[in-house]
Amino acid sequence: MNAFTSIDFAEAKRAGAIADRLLSDHEGEVLAAANMLAKALGKHGLRIGEVIERGLHPPQLPPPPPPVDLRRRRSTGVAAHVVRAGNCLMRSHLYSSKEQKFLREIRNYRTPSEKQIDWLNALCARWADGEGEF
Repeated sequence: MNAFTSIDFAEAKRAGAIADRLLSDHEGEVLAAANMLAKALGKHGLRIGEVIERGLHPPQLPPPPPPVDLRRRRSTGVAAHVVRAGNCLMRSHLYSSKEQKFLREIRNYRTPSEKQIDWLNALCARWADGEGEF
């Protein structure tokens, strides 16, 4: 796990709010914001420059798997929807808490409905779209 994945959404949002203060017209506020941001990122072993570099050139996620028939069982005996939901949960930062709950629950379904399969396909499509925030 790298430092970027160890920062939760609330901490990242706070760091973003601090970074916004760097645009202030008051030099003292800019300096204080820079120090606060350096400390907040430093707790995770990051420097401001690293965050900017990573933001400009984010690491590439592997391409999404090809669409599969979610009703077919794999040779391991595990339903494809269970595997796909698990793969989506590995990128949980792309999903809201409601979507994460759905992904956790669908892994327990024996036969998901068409509507549930459509939702799962839409969530899995986010891998390729790169939606979401850190």
